Amino acid sequence: MLKTAQVALLVGLIVGAVPSMVGAFDYRALHLLEDRNTHAIIRVSEPPEGGDPPERGRADCSSLSVLSRRGRNVAMAFGRTFQRSGIHIDTILTSRVCRNIEAARLLQIGSVTRTDLLDPAPDAAAAQRQADDVLGLLDGLRSSETALLITHPDIIEALTGETLAPGEGLIFRLPPLGEPEVSGRLDLPPL
Repeated sequence: MLKTAQVALLVGLIVGAVPSMVGAFDYRALHLLEDRNTHAIIRVSEPPEGGDPPERGRADCSSLSVLSRRGRNVAMAFGRTFQRSGIHIDTILTSRVCRNIEAARLLQIGSVTRTDLLDPAPDAAAAQRQADDVLGLLDGLRSSETALLITHPDIIEALTGETLAPGEGLIFRLPPLGEPEVSGRLDLPPL
């Protein structure tokens, strides 16, 4: 049985450790992007309550904000994190959904290209076809170029075999032959 002093010390250590872990971000995962044929993929937010607007953002998004406050904060936090790391992103590829386009712009780390290949798919087979086409798009980049993808859960899973919660990301490498290899995980940066 623990004595009162031991319990107090244990509670103090736990409580004292929590603040130092909160807001910590492991920049080592980002530095995996320095390797050739390596890219990042992030999921910024959930769809707004009631779903995405009609046309899935294919309309003009310039005056439409569909990211929640938290989604905007997550996008800006990822942007600051990439900027602080010194990692250069050559291109940001995003779905045509307005909330992802808004997130890509809020990153403020590179040029943004919209592509239907990163749009939500109607079913798992379509998601796999889109993921295969995304791999072809990435294969078309120079081996020294780094892309950041902003997309949806079905495309992320078809591409990497992983699931991400909002505010999470992955670093993945494209080997000469075979499937993408997940080499690192990006957890929510400090907001």
